[in-house]
Amino acid sequence: MPGGWGGRAGAASILILTPESVDTEIDAMLHMLGWFAIALLCLFFTVSGFCMLLSPTTYFRWLSRLGPRSGRITERGTGRRWMAIELWTRIRGAILLAALGWVAYQGYLKFLKVR
Repeated sequence: MPGGWGGRAGAASILILTPESVDTEIDAMLHMLGWFAIALLCLFFTVSGFCMLLSPTTYFRWLSRLGPRSGRITERGTGRRWMAIELWTRIRGAILLAALGWVAYQGYLKFLKVR
């Protein structure tokens, strides 16, 4: 039929959905939503890891805004216990960043093998 979009039957044919096309569109949307959630989590973990590694005090201040239970450790303490908490927080930040880096590196290697 002449006219329409790209020589197709017309705009009315776009409204006809088959079960296969609906499933494909839903799968594509869910796939994109999943990748968006993964990217958002990676961004959150990366920022959190850098805050833990560079400044545990800033991390605890930021954490107290996210939840009411973690407000107990926002004040800067002195002594061995506070130093242990700071050290453990820095270690956790380093572990988190190392794990994210390892996952990203492994994904990059798999990407290179596919190409």
